[in-house]
Amino acid sequence: RLRSRGLGDVYKRQVMNLCGNALNHTKENGFIEIAAQSRDADLQLSVKDTGVGMPKTDVTKLFKRFSQGSSQKRSAGTGLGLYLSRQIIEAHGGKIWAESELGKGSVFTFLIPETLTIKERLK
Repeated sequence: RLRSRGLGDVYKRQVMNLCGNALNHTKENGFIEIAAQSRDADLQLSVKDTGVGMPKTDVTKLFKRFSQGSSQKRSAGTGLGLYLSRQIIEAHGGKIWAESELGKGSVFTFLIPETLTIKERLK
């Protein structure tokens, strides 16, 4: 569980958003992996899927308002989820990014800054 100065629910919502996106874009018999690891003093959380993926040129558009990564509509979403995740994570001093390969899947990762101790982040 992530509970830190009232931010635990904030980070949990970001993981849930990333998992929801992964579920929407991963076909039957695919997989979704959630990982957490320490990076220096920071906590890094990742959601990896074997979904449809996207070209590298589309990845740069993902965190913009109303973007679904390309001009081709990929889902029934509004294109605000990743934009809002970026706004929230960056407002708390963190970072979020994505890596993807068309036809192979994506990895979405965000970093919780070191200003919170490991104990506070994992309560």
